[in-house]
Amino acid sequence: SHPGRSNGFESYLFYYHEKKVSLAIVMNQNFISDIRLLMRFTEGLASYFLPVNESVKKKMQYIPYLPLIEQMREPLLKSKIHDAISVYREFRSNPLSKDDNTEDAINTIGYELINQKQYAMALEIFKINAEDNPGSTNAHDSLGEIYMIMGNKEESIRWYTKAIELDSKNLNAKEKLKQLTDGK
Repeated sequence: SHPGRSNGFESYLFYYHEKKVSLAIVMNQNFISDIRLLMRFTEGLASYFLPVNESVKKKMQYIPYLPLIEQMREPLLKSKIHDAISVYREFRSNPLSKDDNTEDAINTIGYELINQKQYAMALEIFKINAEDNPGSTNAHDSLGEIYMIMGNKEESIRWYTKAIELDSKNLNAKEKLKQLTDGK
């Protein structure tokens, strides 16, 4: 299975190689707070389309870990940023997930927090994203944005400049940097 999320949309792709069957589930908001519920739903749907033998059942029941966003959501809803960061660090040290690319998930969490006006928590999330993705223009661009939202012009300029150093074609960072420096 492979989860994905972008701007309030969630998708889950399940591929059963032996039968050459794929199931894609796309939602316009987070209705599935428990991935296990989604897996049971998928198992039922898959059994309609293909004979479910023991091998297929085992694969559909195997859940190595919840997606990072799902693991971090509960502590964030309780405004426990340090608990959420601990979940993130555990996820990154877990042998099953340590090599996962978490940059987009962490960035999504940061923007969800901005939309909820939880700026201090968003700042901490963007900081760990930039720290763990030092070569990412997007992670540094997001850090520049949260500092700009929070009114810290100096730090915002610093991180937008870093984003441009990493990718000179980052038009958003260039535009924001121009806005910030034109007012000097």
